[in-house]
Amino acid sequence: MNQVKSKPLTKILLALDGSLISQNTARTSIEVATLFGIEVIGLYVIDEELVANDYTDYQKELGVEELSISRADKAVLFETRGREILQWLKSYSLESGARLKTEMGVGGVEKMILDQAEKAMILAISRRGNGHPNSIDYLGSNFRHIAHRLKIPVLVGGDRIKPIKKILIAYNGRERAQKALDWAGKFQDQGSIVMLVLVVQEEDGPSVRVWKNEIKSQYNQNRAKNLRVIIQRGNAAERIAETAVKSGSDLVIMGGYRHKTVLEWLEGSTLDSVLKKMPLPVFVT
Repeated sequence: MNQVKSKPLTKILLALDGSLISQNTARTSIEVATLFGIEVIGLYVIDEELVANDYTDYQKELGVEELSISRADKAVLFETRGREILQWLKSYSLESGARLKTEMGVGGVEKMILDQAEKAMILAISRRGNGHPNSIDYLGSNFRHIAHRLKIPVLVGGDRIKPIKKILIAYNGRERAQKALDWAGKFQDQGSIVMLVLVVQEEDGPSVRVWKNEIKSQYNQNRAKNLRVIIQRGNAAERIAETAVKSGSDLVIMGGYRHKTVLEWLEGSTLDSVLKKMPLPVFVT
């Protein structure tokens, strides 16, 4: 089997909204950027809908409970909020030694992030925002719309953050899973990171030996030495989340969406289920 090739890493676009999970996403992004020696572009979008529409719930984005003000004053408060968030990012990046640029713009959140993502190799984004800070099993609408339309990998921030020392790769033999193996190899090349590959086998799937040979054929000899393959049966999302937590993994790498947004919402997806079940950051290929 030919090894799947991906473009070299150049920069990470980090979309921020000031929420706690957004800060966790930023910390993971900066660690990845430092690991690969690449640049982070920190982006804060002032949502024009929240500013222009008097009936939107903008208070949660500003971190206030009750506030009735003009549109002009709202715009000023959002700009002030954005500057505070980007200043926090600058301070954290300086401590971490990461290369950073920051940008702030006004517009539709989804469109602006997608437009800016065309210039990056990875988009880092939170799975939810300020509107549902404590709803661990909730996935934000902006996240889902953006993730479905992207053609680059997505680093999805989590509720829990640790230094990346152990990575779990979810593998099912499909093209996106092969890309996940390729990206895992890139992480492995940067340092002594432990790699676990999980295969959740269907009843009529290939034998364990076939899976292991297929996986290791995509790695050179040095990479394969530090690779452990785990074969399990059952529900894929449940086994991925369970194995990631029990194994002490710090990051999960897996394939992304296969269907259009509406179909995924109706039928569900393994990725959505993993994101709802597990607090760890996920790198989606």
